[in-house]
Amino acid sequence: MMQVVLLASVGQTILLAGVGLIVLLAVGAFSVYMSIRNRVIQHRPANSPNPAKRQADKTVVVCAGDSITHGVISANYVDQLERELPASDYQLFNAGINADLSYTLLRRLDAVIAVNPGVVTILIGTNDINATISADSAKLYRKLERILPGDAPSFETYQKNYRTIVRRLKAETTARIALISLPVMSEDLNETANQLADQYSTFVDKLAHSENVTYLPLREQMKTWLNKHPKTIRYAYADHYKMMNVAVLKHQLLGRSWDQLTADVGQDFTYDQLHLNSRGAAMIAQLVKGFVMANQSHTV
Repeated sequence: MMQVVLLASVGQTILLAGVGLIVLLAVGAFSVYMSIRNRVIQHRPANSPNPAKRQADKTVVVCAGDSITHGVISANYVDQLERELPASDYQLFNAGINADLSYTLLRRLDAVIAVNPGVVTILIGTNDINATISADSAKLYRKLERILPGDAPSFETYQKNYRTIVRRLKAETTARIALISLPVMSEDLNETANQLADQYSTFVDKLAHSENVTYLPLREQMKTWLNKHPKTIRYAYADHYKMMNVAVLKHQLLGRSWDQLTADVGQDFTYDQLHLNSRGAAMIAQLVKGFVMANQSHTV
């Protein structure tokens, strides 16, 4: 009888130790996740707009936008563009910030204007759409102060903010300006997010024409590619937040590239329905490169 009691006691001790270990591992994993998450949110590109670093003998190119431009949780098209433009002629600033909406880009536009740019490109809108279709995303943006308390992002506020951005750049700089259509939001073009991105991009196109600036058809190129390369869609757009968190952890902890992570989920451009691999980044870089090196402003 004593042996049975002793065995039960030992078993209970082992069980409790096992549970304790699992709890410690879970707490440790969560701590690692939060550390990585905070680094990503607080990160700023080394080449953020800074008047003190402006080189007077070069044409300054500013790429403004959100995480796709920021390039820390996405393949970095600004860095690729910088490698492809003649270093003797151009200086690039990365004005992309993770989780930005049109409102927050407008709020920090002074920094773009302050470097006296010769060229400005704008790619903004995916987070505006996220905030309109996902209450959880809107809550996160408010927590990150990307949305004012009580504000409700909408297509109307996006149009107003974007129009103000373009008009301020025209009034306060001499820059040539290009507006880039939104990238795909999921590789299932029938997703609601993509239907909204079509609507937002149509507005961007019309705005470019009405303000006599250039429109760069990123979205159109991506859709053409996807239509020519059909595949079985394995994940819904609603999975994007979970996919992003898992992929960023794999990237940071295991060294998996954005291209490898995209291949893991069977997609062509995005590893999480939003952020781009090198194929998507190259499309943007080539569109912007063509615009930057053109002899004069034109509308595509």
